[in-house]
Amino acid sequence: LLGKGSQWIRHHHERYDGTGFPDELEGEDIPLGARIIAVADAYDAMRSTRPYKPDVTPERARQELLECSGTQFDPQVVEAFLSLLPSREAQVETRGH
Repeated sequence: LLGKGSQWIRHHHERYDGTGFPDELEGEDIPLGARIIAVADAYDAMRSTRPYKPDVTPERARQELLECSGTQFDPQVVEAFLSLLPSREAQVETRGH
């Protein structure tokens, strides 16, 4: 039913350096969709208030992605995500979210 999407979901907790789960895939062996989801999910988690933690500023979330680029996250995906982020953040702020 989900096709490739099921593999993206399965592997979005893999780490670019191979220390993630469930299969300890590394680098390009991790499906691209999973690498994209990993970055977007991490950013969303950092920016969202949760019962167990406050949200962080957009600047702090960006810094965290950069700090984890090459270990937790694919550096090219982080670069692409951050290049699109300023326009997306502006859209969200304009709507009052």
